[in-house]
Order: sequence, then C-alpha cells, then structure tokens
Amino acid sequence: TLLSDFLRQTQLRDTAVIVNEAGEIGIDGVLVSEDQDALDLRMLANGCVCCSLRSSLVTTVADLLDAPRPPGSLELRRVILETSGLSRPGPILASLADPELSKRGLRVSVISTLDAQLGGLRAEQFEDAAAQLAAAQKIVLTKIDLVDDVTLEERVRQAQALNPLAEIVSGRDRAAVVDRAF
Repeated sequence: TLLSDFLRQTQLRDTAVIVNEAGEIGIDGVLVSEDQDALDLRMLANGCVCCSLRSSLVTTVADLLDAPRPPGSLELRRVILETSGLSRPGPILASLADPELSKRGLRVSVISTLDAQLGGLRAEQFEDAAAQLAAAQKIVLTKIDLVDDVTLEERVRQAQALNPLAEIVSGRDRAAVVDRAF
C-alpha cells in the first residue's frame, strides 16, 4: 500500500519498480501496476530475490539502467525493489554491490515497514523482520489509521528500540508519510 500510494501521487517518468513475486500468481505486481500505465515495471518471479534470484536482480537492474528511455521521459533516477516482505536485505545489498552495478555509483536505501496495529516482532517472522528493520535507514509505520495516539507513540518507541539509527516515519497525514518515506 505504501508503494502504491507513492506511485499514485508521483510523476513516474524517472522511476522503475522491480517486484519480487515469490508465489505462482503475481499479485503484488498487479497491485503495484494498477492505473500506472507510465510505470516501468519488471517482475522477478519464482523465488526470493535474496536467494535464488540474485543474478536475476543484477541483470534486471543493469537492464533498466541501460535501456533507452521513451521519448519525453526523464533519466532514470530511482529503481524501487519491492520484496513483498519476504527477503533479508543482506544478500540483496550484496547483489547491488556486484561489480556490474557498483561501478555505476548507485545510492541504495533500505526502507522497511512496521505494522502499527500489530507492532513488535512475532516469532514466525522474527528473523526476516529483525534483519529488515536492522538494515533500514527508514522505518515507516503502517496502518496508523487503525491505532490511537497512545499506541502510535508506543510503536514509534518500539521502532526506535529496534533500530536507533533509522529515521522513523510516522504520522496521520498519509501524503506526508509517503513523501518522507521515499
């Protein structure tokens, strides 16, 4: 939802999106691309981008950077990799440090989300969620509309405790949160 909100309110002429689809049906890619005719969308399917698709990620990013831009388009400034919450950032960051990509001087940012309604880290997702939050430069609280101010303040404190170096992005103004996140 955060990415979809960003794409709806932003001119996409300088943005490409890579969606990692782990399932057989590309649900996330469909949701991201709805009403986004101008979006340069690439799908990585049949596996987790941090494991089996590592070389595909390098190739896909390089292809996006090298592809001729459509007439009237701006130079590609941003490539967003949407991992569908499945991956650990370490292997992805290692892929982006591949010599094919590192020579291009890419600036990489990790943005992770934290569900304000559920909060915390649950046992079944602990390792992946902890890795994502620990690597994040920004932690964006989601589902803020479903919690009261006291709970929201508690979630902000939880996020700060999980990664004291990350910028915590939170607030009731959805458009402002989306702008700060990206």
